[in-house]
Amino acid sequence: MDTKPPFTRAARTFTFLPCLLAMLIVTLQSAAQAQPGRAERYDDLIIEFLALEPAVEVREIGDGPRRPDGDIARLSAFLFNLRSSEVYAAIDWGTAHERQEIGYLQPGESRVATVAIPVDAVPYGQPIRALVYNAEVHKLEETDRASLHGEQTMRIALLVERRTWDEGNKRFGSFTRRMRESLDRLHEIFEDTTAPDAAGLKREPVVDRFRIERIELFDRPIDSAADFQRPSLFDDHPKYDVVIACDAQGPLGGFWLPQYSIGHNFQWADPPKDLWSDWGEQALWHELMHFRGVPDSYIYRIPEGALPGHCDEAIEPPEPFRSDLMNSPYQPPQIGALTAAIANSKAGVSRVGACEDTANPYGHQWKWLPRTLAVQINDSAGRPMSGAKVRWYRSAPLGLEDGRIQGVAADRAPDGQAATDAAGQVRIAGDYLGAASEQPQRSLWLLVEVEDAGGHKRFGIVSGLWLNASFAAGGREVAEWTARFDELRPVTGAAASSPPR
Repeated sequence: MDTKPPFTRAARTFTFLPCLLAMLIVTLQSAAQAQPGRAERYDDLIIEFLALEPAVEVREIGDGPRRPDGDIARLSAFLFNLRSSEVYAAIDWGTAHERQEIGYLQPGESRVATVAIPVDAVPYGQPIRALVYNAEVHKLEETDRASLHGEQTMRIALLVERRTWDEGNKRFGSFTRRMRESLDRLHEIFEDTTAPDAAGLKREPVVDRFRIERIELFDRPIDSAADFQRPSLFDDHPKYDVVIACDAQGPLGGFWLPQYSIGHNFQWADPPKDLWSDWGEQALWHELMHFRGVPDSYIYRIPEGALPGHCDEAIEPPEPFRSDLMNSPYQPPQIGALTAAIANSKAGVSRVGACEDTANPYGHQWKWLPRTLAVQINDSAGRPMSGAKVRWYRSAPLGLEDGRIQGVAADRAPDGQAATDAAGQVRIAGDYLGAASEQPQRSLWLLVEVEDAGGHKRFGIVSGLWLNASFAAGGREVAEWTARFDELRPVTGAAASSPPR
């Protein structure tokens, strides 16, 4: 057990108990004690975070958080008085322990309250409440509350660059409380099931939750990152499920494997957006979903010029995937049905490995594919279009800096071809996306070209996202992709006039 003393903010020195902490969730108080809105400055006695020890370790694929080992746990609440006057504080520990009076806290003073409790009594899901004595009505009144969401809540260690820390405290009173508020907002989005179905897959609530368990500050050179060395916690943190390094305009960005760490350095010039903006916050949520094993949707975008034999324009991922947080954090945040299903398939596991690794038990990307793709072609009246020639092409890397971007060369022969049967259908079986190939050669989507009796050619894209969603919706054996010939894209490239192959 760590015996380091708690930090004292009044002295501006910060030493944190590295095994402690746990997440909290902000809820509305009574009208008289309403919490400030998002991105507003806190001005009351707050709980910056909760802390629970001893911490179980996570190291191998499949490991995840759980309740502490042993018989006795230590639960701590990190209090901070943001009022301009002293307060007499207390903590309501729920069913875990009797109410505890803390005593007087001066303006700007922090204090840690700790209780030892049986492991079986850890108050998962219950509110832990900060209270202040109101002399006018002679009673304790709630000013903030926090909650340990559950045994499998993902534990966060925050690494914060000192200038970023100071700026957050200046703007909000508490950098940590503002970060916790952002996680609470993400949890609200997890519960929002209004996103549309995807390939028959319904949007389910995301069961994941996050809690802050440690804060550690670090310094970085002001004008250059040349001499910057990552804090060791970024690379190795078995007592924490994920590390977030918060450093405005710093050198660390994105989600890192195998470190299971995130660099949160968001900065956008036009329009001006910073770490605390809507886009900055959503960019962090995007990376947290990467930590939950969800890939980018934008890699399924087909850039302009990637289909020289068929068309010149870019093709975006299909809806509803285009509106998903994983396609872009720079739009209203929506977690769609597929993103939720992927996260839920890995719930409770923090060491999930790479989603594109087919040898990984949690590597869903090229394993969530129906065995057979049934291509259904109908005419403009919706009737089965029999006898149409169907050719299909796997996407392939284009040799760009981002090797994930794929296309179809103009002179490529199809990977397969057949004529639609009397029901207007062609069935494509086997390894139609090359899942058995080495990862760079696996396809993200399939181009399906259809030629009618008059020699007119149109095409559509069967996205790997759609295939993943079909699989998750129960279509593990057969997924039916239906298209009307007149609604497909006309072939305008070299393939428009080429002879049948």
